Amino acid sequence: MDREVEDTDRKPPRRRGAGRPATISREMIIDAVLELGVADMKLPEIARRLNVTTPALYRHIGSMDDLLLGVAARLYETFPAPPDDGRPWDQWAFDFGVMVRDFYAAVPGMVDYGFRRMPRQMEVLLRYETSLRVAARHGAPPGRALDATRAVVDFALAAVARREKQQAAFPSDSHDKDLLNELTAASGRKRSALPLLRRALVSSTGRSQDALFAFQLRALVDGLCRAMTLPQDGLPSVR
Repeated sequence: MDREVEDTDRKPPRRRGAGRPATISREMIIDAVLELGVADMKLPEIARRLNVTTPALYRHIGSMDDLLLGVAARLYETFPAPPDDGRPWDQWAFDFGVMVRDFYAAVPGMVDYGFRRMPRQMEVLLRYETSLRVAARHGAPPGRALDATRAVVDFALAAVARREKQQAAFPSDSHDKDLLNELTAASGRKRSALPLLRRALVSSTGRSQDALFAFQLRALVDGLCRAMTLPQDGLPSVR
């Protein structure tokens, strides 16, 4: 009889809110950031996405910088560095530049983080070390090889940032078309209609952003490859 009274008085177990996960993890938080994008990475929004409270996130991340490093680490797995397979530096650096572009283009807003604070994780340093090793086989001193590697990274970062801003301003890739239309409209005016520029815009209309990036990157790495091995007095000075 006493046992029956005891069982009747026992409180029912509390139930978890509908749709709320039993637990969250650091990996789930990173997944949410990859879906939201770094530009919209706010802890309350991440918490809403995971259906948890904001304080619950801090059990798995130390800070926003810590979370960004976690996002970068995930992207390193998705976008590995080109292997050092004996190729010349210009060929290796071209693939490296494509990888850097794809890395920062994968998550909206990641490129802004790259400009603000380039990740100092060991994975990044290993990629730089590989670039210097490949360049050294072709006679490039480490200092110039480092400068050249940074130039490739800076170019890829700038390409992603420019592309994101152009997409916001010209969603249909109409920038060159608009400029061509302006030149065409100016053909009847006293000022020259700039025939060479007009012909260049006509030939580039419809060219993909990937093709433009590949051409510019190839030109950059070819020039850097030559400059790395020039004697010091053969380099132009900037006044």
